[in-house]
Amino acid sequence: MGITISSLLESGNPTDLAVVDPNGNTIDYECLRNKVEILAHQLSDWGISKGDRVAIVLPNGLEMITLFLSVSSIATACPLNPAYTKEEFEFYLDDTGAKAIIVPEEGAENAREACSGDILILSSSIDSNGNLNLFPHSDLFPKSEYELADSDDVALVLHTSGTTSRPQKGVSLNPR
Repeated sequence: MGITISSLLESGNPTDLAVVDPNGNTIDYECLRNKVEILAHQLSDWGISKGDRVAIVLPNGLEMITLFLSVSSIATACPLNPAYTKEEFEFYLDDTGAKAIIVPEEGAENAREACSGDILILSSSIDSNGNLNLFPHSDLFPKSEYELADSDDVALVLHTSGTTSRPQKGVSLNPR
């Protein structure tokens, strides 16, 4: 099966620090694994699976890192800059073929407005206990079986602009 997001998380000592974000917030491997697994199951329940692309519009931090790993463990993550204009979001959502988009509970209006009716919009929030939660904008989502992505599946799509500052192409990467 090769190296996957799940196998990388499993290889860490449960009590060792897995992540220190730009704000100094930390999370150990055990907590990160648990959060990634819970969120991956939620995404799967909402119909996200291998080969699907999920845009993530969040600032850098533990929330973004955790959701990036959750999405990448079962599908393809497409991180997008929260500062994009509506037109830029429209381009990237169309270019990536995003099936869903994850936005913060508050804000990200340009991203929300750029979504066509067939893109699942999920809001992300952190509750008072520090739990990361996702909420769909509708309760009408199919249940699906949970299937982990493997090392040959695309885990990430990033766009490059070169010297033109306009997106030139999307680059797909797998976890290997």
